[in-house]
Amino acid sequence: MEAMSMEYKPEGGQLEFGSLAKVYNAIATAIKKITEYLRDESLSIVGENKFGDIQLNIDVDCNNIVYDQLKKSGVVAYALSEERPVLEPMGPSSAEYIVTFDPLDGSSVIATNFSVGSIFAVWPNKEKLMGLKGHDILGAMVAVYGPRTDVIYYNDKDKRVDLMKLIRGNWVSYKYNLTIKPTTKLFAPGNLRAASVNKGYKEVIDYWLEKGYTLRYTGAMVPDIYQFFIKGQGIFANIISPEHPAKLRLLYEMFPFAFLAEAAGGRSSDGSKSLLETTIVGYEMKGQVILGSKEEVERLENSLKKHSA
Repeated sequence: MEAMSMEYKPEGGQLEFGSLAKVYNAIATAIKKITEYLRDESLSIVGENKFGDIQLNIDVDCNNIVYDQLKKSGVVAYALSEERPVLEPMGPSSAEYIVTFDPLDGSSVIATNFSVGSIFAVWPNKEKLMGLKGHDILGAMVAVYGPRTDVIYYNDKDKRVDLMKLIRGNWVSYKYNLTIKPTTKLFAPGNLRAASVNKGYKEVIDYWLEKGYTLRYTGAMVPDIYQFFIKGQGIFANIISPEHPAKLRLLYEMFPFAFLAEAAGGRSSDGSKSLLETTIVGYEMKGQVILGSKEEVERLENSLKKHSA
């Protein structure tokens, strides 16, 4: 595919994306630095994060790389991350934005050299996020660190989801207006153990298998969902049961992807409604999520409702 003209200049330039240019530029610079860092860094366990997950040195270091760039942007008041789910000052309290992020999603599979990623959402600086909903997100970016570093992001200037790639150290705008079709035969089922108890989940898993749908799942959320934006179709689900509770975090993982999926014409759901309708009441919220191609999201949503009645 022929690369399109660049909108990001690595040497002190700005992303030409309207009002989000400065914060997007800071995130893009952090992603570039994380790409370089991951190439050579060894792994070690340093403790646990607030959610009880094993915390690696790379989790902490990538978190700090993002903090450094957000602080330099001059437009971010606070940031919260999966590694530190508390309001951390990044600049003046009157600055325009709050950023929530997961600095290195999938670090549990990085030892096997699977693709991993970073997830970001940009919010207005209002009420320290309390009472806001997913629909209040202003922008989102997701990076995939694989054989290449790719980024999908909400282009707030043109109201669409675009793709850029890191090529020979430069950001290149690569594809515009990514869309997710309403139908698919590609599925990525997370927390599959819950299907042993959750009848609604099991019913749809069985349907997908009986109909010959294609399974594409690594256990790392970023590549498992990112593929839908490239292939233009797919469904991701992480359904819970009492024995297999929620692990995914609303602010740092689920909200940004739900925002991008809906902006690309797909759907998101918490099992009964759009995930973006969820109200923020804390910084450690977890839940279940379905997102991707509209018809399959609705199929699973309807099955969950039927079996919960």
